[in-house]
Amino acid sequence: MSLIQANHWHTSDQFRHQLTASMRHWLLSKGSLTALLEAKFGPVQLATVEEYQCFASRAQAQALAVPLRTALIVRNIALQANNQPLIWAHSALPVTSLQGANKQIRLQRHKPLGKILFQHKNLQRSAIQICQANNYWCRRSVFSVNGQPIIVAEAFAQELMQ
Repeated sequence: MSLIQANHWHTSDQFRHQLTASMRHWLLSKGSLTALLEAKFGPVQLATVEEYQCFASRAQAQALAVPLRTALIVRNIALQANNQPLIWAHSALPVTSLQGANKQIRLQRHKPLGKILFQHKNLQRSAIQICQANNYWCRRSVFSVNGQPIIVAEAFAQELMQ
């Protein structure tokens, strides 16, 4: 099951007693995770695990606030430093989110989505939601660029959470 389809997401308030300063730093960061990784580890590489087109499931449609079976582009990647995977990300973008003024967002195979999104002046972001899945701390939020939704969920390597 993808991170986006998981139904165990909560606000950070529900985890406030469990989150250390390091966990809050990574999980609740409002900026680009790529920039945070580069500041701590140096150059970051993106490894594309898979990229495909599909129709939105009920959970994806609900998270994105789009009709069921909306055409999506899905990408699963790993952000690595020193050949060590540190963050795994799952993004789902309605095909319609990549039209018109958002054409330049088209997923670039070797460029993190965050580097593309955080350059937009019309970027809005939902509240960050958090969960624990398979012993990993995860977060997700919906970005909106020019009113078009893009959901991103990330799982963090345990060494970042210490």
